[in-house]
Amino acid sequence: MSKKLKSLICSIIAGMMLTTSCGLSALAADDTTSADAESTVTETTDTADIPDDEKDAAEATEAPAATEAAEETTETTETDGASYADDTYYNNALQVCSALGIITGYDDGSIKPESTVTRAEMAAIVLRMLNLTSVSTYQNVFSDVTSEHWAADTIQTAVEQGIVDGMGDGTFVPDGQVKYEQVIKMIVCAMGYQIDADRAGGYPTGYLTVGGTTLELLKSVSGATGEDMPRGEVIKAVYNAMQAPYRTITDFSNGNPVYSADDTLGVEKFNMYEETGTLTATPTTSTTASVATKEDIVVIDGVQYKCTLANIDGFLGTSVKFYYIDSKSDDPEIIAMFSAGKTTDITVDAENIYSMTLGT
Repeated sequence: MSKKLKSLICSIIAGMMLTTSCGLSALAADDTTSADAESTVTETTDTADIPDDEKDAAEATEAPAATEAAEETTETTETDGASYADDTYYNNALQVCSALGIITGYDDGSIKPESTVTRAEMAAIVLRMLNLTSVSTYQNVFSDVTSEHWAADTIQTAVEQGIVDGMGDGTFVPDGQVKYEQVIKMIVCAMGYQIDADRAGGYPTGYLTVGGTTLELLKSVSGATGEDMPRGEVIKAVYNAMQAPYRTITDFSNGNPVYSADDTLGVEKFNMYEETGTLTATPTTSTTASVATKEDIVVIDGVQYKCTLANIDGFLGTSVKFYYIDSKSDDPEIIAMFSAGKTTDITVDAENIYSMTLGT
C-alpha cells in the first residue's frame, strides 16, 4: 500500500472519530439540561380550603411562575366541574356547606369540585365542620410539619381533637392528596365514633363500616379505598355528616364510654335544623293574597322565616326542603332551600360559590 493511500485512510478514520465525539458531547449536554429542568419543578399550594388569614404563608411556598404555568397547562384536560353541574345532591350539599362557611372556595368564587384536597386542607375543613373558631399553637407533633407551614396550628388542633394521628411513622404528609378512607376516618373521629370504628375492625375497614352504616356518610358519595378524594365528594360527605348524630364522651362505665345525648352535628354546632314544607309567600309574591311579605321574610306552612336567598320565587306554591338557623333570639333564618318535589334546583351555580351565599 502506498504512503499516500495510507495517509488518506488515516485522515478518514480521524474525521469519523471526531464527529462521533462531538455527537456524544452534544447528547450529554441535552441530558444535563433535562435534569436541571426537572429539578426546578416544585409543588404548588392549593389555597381553596385555606383560611384567609393563613393564605399568605401558604402562597409564600408556591412554585415560581414558570412552574405554575406548566402545571396549569396540564390541568386543562379537566372538565372543571362539568360532571358535577347536573349532580343535584352535590349542588344541595354545596349550598349548605358554603352557607355555613365550611367550604370557602377559591378567590375567584369557583369551587372546582373535581380538583383534589390535601390532608392539611381536609383537617381545616373538618375543624370548620365542628365550628371551631380558635386553634392551638403548633407543638412539633410531626417530623415533616414545621411551624412555618400554613396549616401547622390547624394540624395541632386536629390532633388535640382526636381527628388525626398521622401516618404511623411520625409524619403527617400535609401536602399529600387525601384519600377516600382518610376523609371518612377524619369525619368519623370528629363525630365521636372512633371507639366504635376501632371495635368494628379499625382502620380502614372499621371506619368505613361505621361511616357508611351508622353515620351514612357515604350517601351519594363516590370513591374507593386508596383513591384521591375529589373536593366535590368531600363536600357531599361533609353535608352527610351535618345530618348525622354527633356525640361526645362524658364518662366511662365498666370500660365502656358514656356519651352525651345524640343530636345532629348541624344542630349541635350551628343550631341548624332541616324541614320540609310548602312555600306560600316571598317578599315579592304570594299564593294566598295580593300582598307579599315584608323584606327578607318568607312564609312556609304558615311560619315566617328570614331569607335572603336569591331566586326563590320559582319555588312558590311547591314543596321545599330547607335548612335554617334558629338562634332562639330572633326569627329563624333560612340558609339553603331546594325543591322537595323536583330532581333539580334553581338556586345553585355549581361553579360560582357567590351565587348562592346569603345576600347575593
